[in-house]
Amino acid sequence: MTTSLMARAGRMEAGGWVSLYRWIFRRPRTSAGATAFAYTMPTVALYWAFIGVSAAETIGVDFLLHRWPVARVILLVLGLWGVIFMLGMLASMKVNPHEAGPDGLVVRNGVMFSARLGWADMAGISLQVTNLDTSKTFQMLGGVLHVAVTSQTNLHVELREPVVVSLPDRDEEITSLRFWADDPQALLALARQYRKDPVR
Repeated sequence: MTTSLMARAGRMEAGGWVSLYRWIFRRPRTSAGATAFAYTMPTVALYWAFIGVSAAETIGVDFLLHRWPVARVILLVLGLWGVIFMLGMLASMKVNPHEAGPDGLVVRNGVMFSARLGWADMAGISLQVTNLDTSKTFQMLGGVLHVAVTSQTNLHVELREPVVVSLPDRDEEITSLRFWADDPQALLALARQYRKDPVR
């Protein structure tokens, strides 16, 4: 395991715990005066399914290993850690939403990605559903960064000039950004209001 991979794993682990705290105490990561926009609708049921199966599996294994206390404790700890880890991943999506405010747009994905774009940096923003061939969250296609949810994006931001954004494992120069929002119409309307785009 490389140092970079270890650092990302550590960041995700720490971010999960912080996100659980924020989720429990209802403290989402949003700037003053900005409006939050979720991006979890296509995946939340899947997360809960995995969490439920993992919890049931942990209980089942604990019951089966009651005669072997050392193995029982080890697997119980690992099982509980797995459940908490998945809860942390879901929490990180919930408490790190996209946001649109007077200063611009912030596109996020959990604790691993955050790109802040000023309204003046954008040549335009539009609805555009894109279906991708792979399930990777971050995909670079010809200078266009897709921040996908279940292999889809539905908003397209065209930039006036290329900007550099930080992905979990590298920096990339992009000319456009495509991402998913659960309510793209509302985000688009607010963005056009801030950008003072003409109504079409």
